[in-house]
Amino acid sequence: MVPKSLYYCLFLCWPLLLTAQPGYQRMAIPQGSYDISPSSSRRITSYCLDKKLKAPNHLVSYGNVIGGAKSASVTIYKPNETTPTPISLQQAIRNGSIEVRGNTRGGQEGEEFVRKYLENIWAEEYVNRLSDHQSLIFQNRTPYPVRLSFDSNIQMGAENSRAEAWVDDYRLSSSLSMQDDIQQTIWESQNAAREEQANLYAAQARRDAEEAETRLKIAEREDYYRRLYILGYGHNHFKFQRANNLTAVRGLDQATKDKIHDVEREFAVKFQQMGIHGNHLPGQIVAYQGHRKITETGILDANTKALLEKDHQAGVYFLNGKAYKVVSIKGRKYVESECSSNLLVPMDKLDAYEQLMEELARRKFLKEEIEILSFVLDYETQSKLKSSFSGRYTEFFSSDMQTLKQKLKAKKRKSLFVLGHIEKDMFVGRNARSEVVFSMKISDIKALAQELRINIFLLGCNSAFVPSDTKKGVGTPQTGVANPFNSMDALNRLESAVHSSHDVCRLLGSLASDDLNIILDGNPFEDREYMTAKMAKRNRKKGIIAATGAVVAGTGIAMFLFGDQDKKDEKPKK
Repeated sequence: MVPKSLYYCLFLCWPLLLTAQPGYQRMAIPQGSYDISPSSSRRITSYCLDKKLKAPNHLVSYGNVIGGAKSASVTIYKPNETTPTPISLQQAIRNGSIEVRGNTRGGQEGEEFVRKYLENIWAEEYVNRLSDHQSLIFQNRTPYPVRLSFDSNIQMGAENSRAEAWVDDYRLSSSLSMQDDIQQTIWESQNAAREEQANLYAAQARRDAEEAETRLKIAEREDYYRRLYILGYGHNHFKFQRANNLTAVRGLDQATKDKIHDVEREFAVKFQQMGIHGNHLPGQIVAYQGHRKITETGILDANTKALLEKDHQAGVYFLNGKAYKVVSIKGRKYVESECSSNLLVPMDKLDAYEQLMEELARRKFLKEEIEILSFVLDYETQSKLKSSFSGRYTEFFSSDMQTLKQKLKAKKRKSLFVLGHIEKDMFVGRNARSEVVFSMKISDIKALAQELRINIFLLGCNSAFVPSDTKKGVGTPQTGVANPFNSMDALNRLESAVHSSHDVCRLLGSLASDDLNIILDGNPFEDREYMTAKMAKRNRKKGIIAATGAVVAGTGIAMFLFGDQDKKDEKPKK
């Protein structure tokens, strides 16, 4: 059995009182006066204001007057003061005159609690079981009598929490016989008030949600009408529905909304195919209108739509503010060049397009620079070469590369159109019985031309697609012809092109036609300085004549004669 003196010592003199902790009940105390003897304590009837929170025990300090603080005072009766001055309860708690704690029920359970605690076994269930929600302990820490005066109901808290305004509506009583009924009434009223408040919150939440949903619907509707306006239908959804074969209904039904999405995607894809990219349709529209030099409204009006459909059908592509017409050949895309609509540049070379066009236009040539190397056995073609390209063509019907090299040595610095029938990666000659008479690898011809400083253009059917890898049979498109053609038609066009042109742009542009599409992967006619060498040779001849005349005339003028570049290293004869 634990001595009662030790029990009370633990309860009243425990030095390590717990500080205010969240989760403890607020307590209401009835109005009235309460006298406490010097250095004594008094249990004062209290009412729980938070049923679902923890009830206080003697280890929990209630040092906060959270309600009715102005009506709660403490009078300390000191012997030398005839009329003591009351101080507020909160001030008395702060200066240590009064201490307020929770209560723990006593008796056998209390002794069991003390025994368990002394055995250093902290069991929370004991604390909860012995906590008291019906009273608080007020401890007089002074050696003088004190009187607590509460002119109205007050509220105490283990922490500085909010007071309940409705406490004054209850006629709280210090009578123990009435306490349980009053406490039950408080809890029931609290539950009703909380339920009412919860209902109010729920109703307000529903209203807020409905308003938010309404605002969202309004914003969504405004967004769809804005998009209709951008698509060129104003704010008239009936017009959009009729134009897209939808059932005309009042408002924007789901079918209309889905169609708006579809139409926007269709236009966005068209713009992207034309080289106009962007994250939103209005920006693409403005960019297109800027390219077409029309008012940049960002709206697909009738004029913009008409131009757009026309350009899209024509395969127009925009880059760096310039419009190009796009065509597809064998699954690849090409743009029509300035030289001819049938002279095509690969789309992936479009960044270098301007430079290529300038290079072709600057590249001048003399007619005698252009010759033909023919692998064609056809009699009609051979007759055409004799009549139209006399002295400017070479026929070769052998597979001997060394013999071809000897023939081409005299073509140094010139540009040759290599005419013949192509099979895979070879020029092939067949007789009337379709038997192979000779064959010549195109890669070998290109290597020989590079060695002899000769330009070549492969004038053969589908020569632009000669495979670079004969095992796989595939290759990147290169400079050449993109389709089958008739050799006689090609020679007729080439004859005219050579006589009417002075630069490579016009030469190839005149050669190209609807039946002879040419792909340009670069400039096939590098400047080998043929014209420079030719002019130098002519000037030398003129210089010799002039020098002869000068000597005959006896003018004594000294002329500097420049010898042929190929003979510049010859030693002078003695």
